[in-house]
Amino acid sequence: MSKLLLKKPKNSHKHPAQSLPKKLHKIPKIPPKIPKTPIHLLPLQRLLENFTKNTCLLLRIFL
Repeated sequence: MSKLLLKKPKNSHKHPAQSLPKKLHKIPKIPPKIPKTPIHLLPLQRLLENFTKNTCLLLRIFL
């Protein structure tokens, strides 16, 4: 029994499933840095973006 227990960790260490979680842990560090504006200001930012788009469209129509 002791020989089997010693063999299992070695096999699981080489297993590709074991290496996947390590990669996944590295990935989430990047996305949180992308939104520079705080979460509670995001709706305001969207409104501003929509407003600027609309004004640009209106200016194109009138000019």
